[in-house]
Amino acid sequence: SGSPIAAQARGPKKPDGVCLVVGGSMATDQFKDLNSDGGDLIYTMNGAIEVPTLATDQQYPFPPSSPNYIQTPNKTSEIQLFWEAFPSSAGPSYRTTYMFAYMDTQQQRPSLQRLFQEYWRLLPEYQNLDHSIEELVDMGKITPKRFLYAVFPTYTDSP
Repeated sequence: SGSPIAAQARGPKKPDGVCLVVGGSMATDQFKDLNSDGGDLIYTMNGAIEVPTLATDQQYPFPPSSPNYIQTPNKTSEIQLFWEAFPSSAGPSYRTTYMFAYMDTQQQRPSLQRLFQEYWRLLPEYQNLDHSIEELVDMGKITPKRFLYAVFPTYTDSP
């Protein structure tokens, strides 16, 4: 954490893990339970799933003819994905959804970019939609508004 108080309490100790968070707010009437005041907090649809790793993602920026290209075998990491969703403060037709996962800090873990790709891929299943988010945007049924990502350090022995 960037907090001076946390840095003072932990000293030079490195995080034992991280919580990766991706998500944001959309204008739509397509999501489940949109008109209620409720939402989901720490919801999961399935057990741990296989997600391509950071090492796999890093092979893509350069074409095979580039001297910077490194052939990396496709690898996956099993992670548990959690969701939260709630009405947005922007208005009654807005919905905020986040997907997050806790993991250790090994390089074999998914990147934030990959986690965002999984968010877009799994969001229709989570919200019981009949189309992909891309199709719903093209049809004018969803308007993405604001999205973010975050990495929160986690510690086994936390003050």
